[in-house]
Formats: sequence, C-alpha cells, structure tokens
Amino acid sequence: MIKNTSLQNWQWIYLGLLTLVLFTPSKAQQKENNVFVVPYNGHTAVMIMEQVPLGFGWMIYRKSDNEKEFQLLHEEPIGPAIYPEEMALTMGADYQRMLKVSQKLDPAALHLHLLSNREAGELAALFSPATAKALGRRFDDIKQGAQKPAVYKLVLVDDTQKPTGKEYQINYVPRNATPETPTQLQVRQKGMAVHAEWRYPTKKNQNDQVVQFELLVRTASNPDWQRVHEDFILRDDSKDSHSFSFLRQKLGEKLDVGVVAVDVAGNRSLISTSAQVTIVDQEPPAAIQKLDANFFNGVVYLSWPLSPEADLAGFKIYRGTENGSIGTLLHKGLLPLDQTFYEDKTAREGKAYLYRVAAVDAAGNEGPASAAVQVRVPIVTPPPAFKGLMGTFTKNKTIQLNWQGSGATPNLMHALVIRQSPGNTVGWDIIETSKPTLNTFLDNGPKDGFLEGAYYKYGVFLLDSARNSGDTIFATVKIPDLTPPNPPADLTTFLAHNDLVRLNWKPSTSGDVAGYRLYKNAGGKNEMMAEVTATTTRLQDEKIELGATYVYSITAVDSLKNESKPFTAQPLLVRSYDPPRKLVQVQAIAQEQGVKVVWPASPEQRIAQYNIYQSNISTGVFEKVGTVGVKLTEYLHTAGKKGNWYRVTAVDEFGNEGAMSAPVSCK
Repeated sequence: MIKNTSLQNWQWIYLGLLTLVLFTPSKAQQKENNVFVVPYNGHTAVMIMEQVPLGFGWMIYRKSDNEKEFQLLHEEPIGPAIYPEEMALTMGADYQRMLKVSQKLDPAALHLHLLSNREAGELAALFSPATAKALGRRFDDIKQGAQKPAVYKLVLVDDTQKPTGKEYQINYVPRNATPETPTQLQVRQKGMAVHAEWRYPTKKNQNDQVVQFELLVRTASNPDWQRVHEDFILRDDSKDSHSFSFLRQKLGEKLDVGVVAVDVAGNRSLISTSAQVTIVDQEPPAAIQKLDANFFNGVVYLSWPLSPEADLAGFKIYRGTENGSIGTLLHKGLLPLDQTFYEDKTAREGKAYLYRVAAVDAAGNEGPASAAVQVRVPIVTPPPAFKGLMGTFTKNKTIQLNWQGSGATPNLMHALVIRQSPGNTVGWDIIETSKPTLNTFLDNGPKDGFLEGAYYKYGVFLLDSARNSGDTIFATVKIPDLTPPNPPADLTTFLAHNDLVRLNWKPSTSGDVAGYRLYKNAGGKNEMMAEVTATTTRLQDEKIELGATYVYSITAVDSLKNESKPFTAQPLLVRSYDPPRKLVQVQAIAQEQGVKVVWPASPEQRIAQYNIYQSNISTGVFEKVGTVGVKLTEYLHTAGKKGNWYRVTAVDEFGNEGAMSAPVSCK
C-alpha cells in the first residue's frame, strides 16, 4: 500500500516539525522568532516562517565582518506573489507537485490554500525552496558565501514600502551544509509494488535539520536518477528506520533504487548505496467479495466494490445458467481497473442468469471468481415499430400518409394515427384507431382546413393487448406558401461581458413564419450567422473580437423558404470596459538627464500605452508627466530629481486606464 502524505494531512506533524526547525537554534542556524539563516549551495538563505498580508513584504539588509553599516540586498520587498499565475510561474517545476499534493485543481485554489492556511504555507516553504520564494518566505543571498559570518536585519514594510515597526536581527555563523547520507537501504517487491526501507539516525544534535527523504530509481534505459513520488516522505526524527512503497507499471523491469536526505534549506545528502530489484508478479488478486445485479429497461446492471490490490489491471465478467460452471466471458479483453460496473445488454427475456466477476492483475494473474448472483429477466418488449412514414400534401388539399407494416406479431390490437397542428407544442390529437394491419391514411385536415405555410406533424404506432405501445415513428408535412412574410421589427443589440453580443427582436406579424435568419456584417462582408425557429426572439453571438464593429440584420423565412426584407440594427462597436491590472515592480532611477522610470511590461493584451505620474510626496496628488507607447517600458523625466515619487498606469486601446502602481521614490 502506498503511503500518501499531502499538505492537507501534515497538521498532525506540524508542531513537532516546527519545533525541530524553528526552536532549536545552533551554530549553523541563528534565528529570531520566526526568521532564521541557513547555508545552501555555497551561499546563505534567509528563511521567514511568518505570514504577512498581501502587498506587505520584507526589506533585507546584511552587514559582513568588515562592514560597519547594513547594506540593502534588493530593491523590491520580499513578499507573497499577489496573483495565482505569478505564484505558479515562480514555483516552476514544483508547481505541479504542490498542486497534486495539496489536492487543488488550479493556480487560484492553490494560491488561496497556501496563503490562508498557515500550517500548509509554512510546511510547503520548508519542503520546496521555489515555493518558499513564491510565498515570500525565502531570500537567497547568493553574494554571501556560506563560510562567511554575517549579521542580517529584516524590516517589514507595507504596500507603500513604509516600515511597519516590526524588524528582526539575526547573527549567522558558518557551517557545513551537506546532510548525512542514509544507510542500509533494502528493497523488496510484491506484484507491481516496491517497498523500500532504510536507516537514518535519530536527531543527534542541533545541526541536524533533515526533514524529508527522496526515493530515486534508475534503469538501463534511463540511467539518470528520477524521483518516484509526488508526495513528500517526511522524516520522523524520533526513529532511525524509514520506509516508502511505490508502484511500477512494467513487468521485468530492473531497478536501481537510492535514497537521499533533504534538509529545511533544500540541501541534499549524497545518494545512498543503491539496492536492486526486478518487477515480477505471480500472485493472483483476491476474490471480489460482493457483486450486485439489477435489471432495468432491458439491461442487467452489475456493480462491485473497488479492489484493494495495488497492481490491479482490470476485471472479467462471466455469465452462465448453471451453478457448476463459471459461464462464458461476456467481453473481449479486460474491463478497466477503475470501471466497477458492467451493462449486459444481451440478456434475453424470460431467462435466468448467474453472473460472476474476477479481478486480474498487471501480470495477467486472474483471481478466483466471486460468488454468483442470479438475475431473472422479465418479458417487457413492446410491440414493434412501423417503418418509413411519409406524408404528401395533395392537390385536393389533403395529406396522404403511407408507411410499412410491422409483420406478423402476436397480441397486437390497434394501429393509431396522431396529429399535432401548428401552435400546439404539447398535445397530440388521435385522428384514427384501426386494425394493426393499417398502412395508409388520408387526412382531410382540421375543421378549418390546413393553414398555408404551416407544418403538421404526424405519428403512427402499435398498441398490444397488454397496453404496451410500440415506438412512434414521425413525419412532418409542410403546407406550401409562396408569399414572403413580413420582416421582424426592432432588432436591438447589446454587448455583454465584453465577450458576447445579445440580439433581441420582435416577431414578424405574419402567421406563416417558419424561422428567422440573422446576418452579420464585419468589415463590409455580410454573412448569415444563424437560422432559428419562429418562436425564437433572442440570440447570442460569441464569435466576436474586441475592437471590431458589427452590423446585424434579420429576415423572416416561411415554410417555403420565402425570405422577407431585412431589418438592420445600428452598428455595434465591441469594446472592453475592464481596466488593466495595476503594474508592479516600478522603479525610479536617478540619471544625469533626470529620472528614468522603468517597469515590467503588462501581461495583458490590447495595452495601448503607459502613463507616468509624478508627485513630490508619496501621498500627494500625482500629475501625469508623460506617456509612452506599448512597446516601451521606460520613461525619462527630464524635470525629475531625487526625492520625487512616481506611479505608472497601463491604458488599453479602448481608453480604459488601470489603477496606479504603488508609489516609488527616486533615491
């Protein structure tokens, strides 16, 4: 059985793990409350186990042994990603792993989970350096060697980069970062499952910060070591024995298996001495304990519980008529392992059947069949249906119906002919009840005769002595009409949600309208976009483009496809009213010619320009000092000087201006 450990199941070890990491300071890890510094990959990493609001962040300073003043290590605050897509991009390859482990479906759900669930956020930061950066909980000081002592200061700032009053100061003392290597790795397999066990000492001293293990495999066809699990294998620091199980899908595969230890900073030990295993399987699955069967509407429905077998490949369904025989296999191949149901549509009425199910594993081993379940199939077949119903409007203004008979069938009583007139969308009129051999009928129509241009629907079916009715076959007869109908009136258009156009119109006053045709003129090219029924008075056009102008028109069509003159609506411009999102990471840099303002390009489409605003104070009134096209992401304010504050907005091609970026000072 494979051990599944997800972010949602980590709360039970949360307190112990945080005690290990956060509350045992050592020479290698100096911390202040929820902030500590550790060596990683030849440099130092500042880890912050404190949750801050969106928009807030940390300014990190360092003072080395030979420096008297603290030096700011970055320009933008270190804080959590504001947008889900930004978080996913920062997490990189770890994004898909975190998505599976947390059981979330999309970036937005994962973003909310990691920012709102303190335990999940802190543990994810400890197990994944990339996730820690996306959550604003880690800063790698790549310019500070891991063997050099230093003092770090962290200052919490708000969304205007104003200090909040909270700050930490941490002394870092160098140490070796490589964790101890796991030992005594042993592996064994049963079926498609591989079980690995290894030894790792219990926590010896304060320098031991290992929190997880990674199990690796390599094969002759793929000699590079690959991790075999998405979940995290958590270390229990009170035990020196650890284990994990995983599945392989290929019989005969020869594996080298290794294990590494990983600490809170992401430092990895050397790979342990490898162990070898070959995937073979000779043990059949256990019998399915309960098979249920029901009959409904001519079909026998079988269902059974999921099998607990780790190497399950599928199922076989058998049907017989005697207790002493397993019966006949009902299908080709195997039913999929996640399909725990089967529909037998070949059962014959009046028969009694015995059904059994057997599980089959990936090696082809078939387990014993389940206990048999019996199903008796009742006789419920309705009368047969007529075929080939056709209706013709004659010169005598009658409708001639013809169809093919059903053949010799016992217990038939009547043949019924039904009619549905125009305007009656619910009920049908029985216009003839005759012998079951009837195969032709002449309809003289309603009392007032047939309505020109209208449609009349007919059906015929059989009725047996048990009052079972056969399937009804249908035909529609169109009454001729040569006069074009009046056009519909008041076609109006409305742009909704920036992504569809709603069209509404008043029906034509003509009584023989069969439908409407709607046309769309885009760039001088007029094409029919839809043909709808006469009862329809509204339509949605989702095939639109922002910035385009469309002219819609509509005509009425009768039963003979006579088309009215068009009614044309006013031209409609498709535009957006949603402003672009606020820009982030704006910088103001002093130059000899003035102040250069730079910003990253907006990720949104249809951006037309950027507006640059300036004020003498961060909370003052910002006045526009410049505008640049969408291809530029910088602006030189020749009248600017140090101490000025700047903000930038994105403007789309429809004139919508986004919110101003956070104010940034030219220092």
